[in-house]
Amino acid sequence: MSETITFEAVRDDEQFKRVKAFAETFNHETLSGDQIIMIGREGRLFGYIQIHTRPILLGSWHPDAGARNIKEAIEDIRKWVDMKFEGRAFTAVTLDHQTFPPKTMEKLGFKRLNVELYDFKG
Repeated sequence: MSETITFEAVRDDEQFKRVKAFAETFNHETLSGDQIIMIGREGRLFGYIQIHTRPILLGSWHPDAGARNIKEAIEDIRKWVDMKFEGRAFTAVTLDHQTFPPKTMEKLGFKRLNVELYDFKG
């Protein structure tokens, strides 16, 4: 029988540096400030999960809202996030990139994480 998969919480800078270097080997980025769990087997790290405690904002905009209204609302939301959550929050947009193309999101000050967000269905 093979050794059990292990899950170990990152608790110090040395472990964080190890996970960060590991993530860079496959072009991933770890986000400091989040709880990170290393996943391995037989002493070899093969993955990790980050447990984000940040809010995820899912905006819904009526088609007639207008670009100016949406832009100004997003700017005000960013200010609120800065005050309420020290700037640590996520936002999600539709995958079609028609309403919010990546260049628009970048101009609004967002960094694309290149992930899709899924809901755990219980």
